[in-house]
Amino acid sequence: MLALPVGSSSLQRSVPRPFVRYTMATTVAAALALLTVVWARPWRIDDPALFVLLSLFALIGELMPIPVPHRHGLAKVTISTTFAFAILLRFGVAPATAVYVASLVVADAVSRVEPIKILFNAAQYALAMLAAGAVLSAAGTPPLAHIHGGDLWIVFAAAAAFFVVNHVLACIGAALLGGLPIVRYLFEDLRFQVFTAGCLLAFAPAVLAAGDMSPALVVVTFLPVLAIYVGGQQAAVNSHLAYHDALTELPNRLLFTERLQAELATADHEDRACSVLLLDLDDFKAVNDTLGHEFGDLVLKQIAQRLRFAVSEGTTLARLGGDEFAVVIDGGHAAAVAAAQQLLAALDRPLEVNTLALQVAASIGIACFPQHGRSAPELLRHADVALYCAKASDAAFQTYAEEQDEYSIDRLALAAQLRRGIERGELVVHFQPKAPLRRGPRPGVEALVRWNHPQLGQIGPDGFIPLAEQTGIIKPLTERVLETAL
Repeated sequence: MLALPVGSSSLQRSVPRPFVRYTMATTVAAALALLTVVWARPWRIDDPALFVLLSLFALIGELMPIPVPHRHGLAKVTISTTFAFAILLRFGVAPATAVYVASLVVADAVSRVEPIKILFNAAQYALAMLAAGAVLSAAGTPPLAHIHGGDLWIVFAAAAAFFVVNHVLACIGAALLGGLPIVRYLFEDLRFQVFTAGCLLAFAPAVLAAGDMSPALVVVTFLPVLAIYVGGQQAAVNSHLAYHDALTELPNRLLFTERLQAELATADHEDRACSVLLLDLDDFKAVNDTLGHEFGDLVLKQIAQRLRFAVSEGTTLARLGGDEFAVVIDGGHAAAVAAAQQLLAALDRPLEVNTLALQVAASIGIACFPQHGRSAPELLRHADVALYCAKASDAAFQTYAEEQDEYSIDRLALAAQLRRGIERGELVVHFQPKAPLRRGPRPGVEALVRWNHPQLGQIGPDGFIPLAEQTGIIKPLTERVLETAL
């Protein structure tokens, strides 16, 4: 079921005050409700073996959440809900709440969840279980020794109350914790949550039916869950490999594009801005060529780690390939500029790799939704244009401007013609003497390349050198100029 996520151990964040106040209110409500239940309904454990077995599996379920590859990453489903709900139906609300909350606290403590989150999760689980118990009490249903067909409607009603309370409390807490709109969080992935929670709760009567035959059969019902757990683990590994960069463990281009599309859909629906930043390391090829690709990989790992610290929690940072990284953030141009400055500041200090200190610089291109594009491909292309403008102007970062966008079908066609022109010998070299201002011998000449285009005539270097740099043709062009000059 839903619970707050484990906090990042590598990057501690202060807990927002609205979440603290919300946690205190939820805890007080849970405590008052628990006192009422304890006084109103005494414990009645008429089958200790079954109770202990269900409690044990509830604890194991919390300690072994099933990772489910889903949408933007992994969702974790805890099977403890099935066994805790079975305890509610068979033994009553007080023992079910005690087992459920105790299992959660133990699992969160093992995972080193922050104390404030443990407190909230415990209160949330308690209120959800108490809501289900209240539905059973309102229907006049005592703990069920046996579940018959006529009892299923009230079981389903109690399960629905459990899900609604748990889902609403958890989503409000997560939204306050992340500073996100509450309504958006309530309805995001609602279908997935209903499906997984429904399966877990619906399995509880089957567990009780097995327990009525023999407590040993409860162990048998747990075996398919173990198989699902193992399959979920393997699916999680496969999903991670498919959606993450193997070197840096960051999201790859595929996952970044999916998250960007989801962010754009939400931003468009809520009429707010978001921005894409493309970061490319300056002259990183020299590192690979000089020190080798293995050394370059070590550098990229350190850079990825620094960039992780530079972005806020919940922000998507991805490695698109090579030495290019991408970030999508909430907010317009001002937020994008602030994020770009943070990313660049993270690279200010020299990197120490294998006792060698390196100073790495980067350039960033920015494109904002909706003024610079309304789709993921459009924003990425415009951020790429801004990135090349930043490199051409020696600026640390640049925002996309339509008048600077020279990327068109004609420009791509010209790049193809340039490659053919190099092969056909259309490049010519002019030699310009270098004369000293004072008297003395001429120290040498400059070799200046020109392109004799068959249709456009002679094109100066400003007309095709940047194009060659941006399309990867600069290397054969340089070789041809050096060969001709020599």
